[in-house]
Amino acid sequence: MFTAIVVAATAIYGLQFYEYLDITLLKIPTTFYWAMGIGGLFSGCGLAIGGYCPGTSIVGLFSGRLDALAFIGGIFGGIYLFAACSKLLEPLYDVPENHIRQTLMEVTGLPVSLIILILIGIAVAGYFVGTWFETQHQGVIHAEDLDE
Repeated sequence: MFTAIVVAATAIYGLQFYEYLDITLLKIPTTFYWAMGIGGLFSGCGLAIGGYCPGTSIVGLFSGRLDALAFIGGIFGGIYLFAACSKLLEPLYDVPENHIRQTLMEVTGLPVSLIILILIGIAVAGYFVGTWFETQHQGVIHAEDLDE
């Protein structure tokens, strides 16, 4: 997903730079930074601990994996917990009028080119960190290795 964000951001601002796209005509939804950060942290921890994303957990379930069933139960448990606590969490997704449709450049005050370079740097660093972890732990796990 992060790769898609980096590619889209680079393309959008590249097209704007060469005057093929008027960015003011794009719909920019309001970003709830705190809510997205906290939700992303919980979701990311769940994905890392469970070893599945929502789509692959469904495939795992229909392949007979009980851990996938537990993961799906965790997804629905998280949804229920959020719904039960939504009034308590409301300040996280209540945005003042002057913060509607803010871009990352407006929030940070940094130029577009620097934001794009930072995103590309994070993506490249993520690739190298992932590669390093794979080399430290006998590489990528293949399906045929799971039968042993």
